[in-house]
Amino acid sequence: MQYAVVEFRGGNYDVVPYKWLFDERKKTYWPSCAKADKITTAVNRISDPDGTWKIHTVKEVHG
Repeated sequence: MQYAVVEFRGGNYDVVPYKWLFDERKKTYWPSCAKADKITTAVNRISDPDGTWKIHTVKEVHG
């Protein structure tokens, strides 16, 4: 399994590659670009996080 569904603190859900999760799956990297199609491409390609990506707290990981 390469992906997880994560629940963020605000109640939003999204799919992220497992390699974006860290700190015992309590945080995730997230692309800093605002366009949904670029985020989708990064998820589908399982892109490597870089220094420009944001870090978000994860409430719960499903999957």
